[in-house]
Amino acid sequence: MLLYFDTTMRRKEKEISSTFELAAILDTEPVMRIALIDGLVPYIVPLHFAYFDDALFFHSAPEGRKINALRQNPGICFEVGTESSIVTAETACGFGTRYKSIIGYGTAHILLSRADKEHALSLLMNKYASGGLWVFPEDKLEKTCCIRIDIETMTGKQSG
Repeated sequence: MLLYFDTTMRRKEKEISSTFELAAILDTEPVMRIALIDGLVPYIVPLHFAYFDDALFFHSAPEGRKINALRQNPGICFEVGTESSIVTAETACGFGTRYKSIIGYGTAHILLSRADKEHALSLLMNKYASGGLWVFPEDKLEKTCCIRIDIETMTGKQSG
């Protein structure tokens, strides 16, 4: 695993610096949010994803706002967070939140070959349905857009 940290984190004591812990979060959390630029407007999309070899993979319909935005500007920001909980206190300013999260940046690439699409879809299936050799019908592959995000930087943060 590449070590890519954003060095701008203000609260260094909250940084997750273990690449193994970052990978564990990416391997187990079910939802990622990606932020795209649609013209001049930010657009955030929650989606299922898989993490493999310093990249994130997801699938989509071949048309729509998300894919149009990615074609115009493949630069994205992503966020993955664990289930959080409120930490209560006796005073209003003593409250906090217990969480772990990752924020990162990368470049999206639409996968075109059958082999690349099958690889991406197999990663997704293995994450959410555990193991197996998956067969993807040709007509489904043609109607599915698969995207790989090459991670450029990411930072993990935890509290509580």
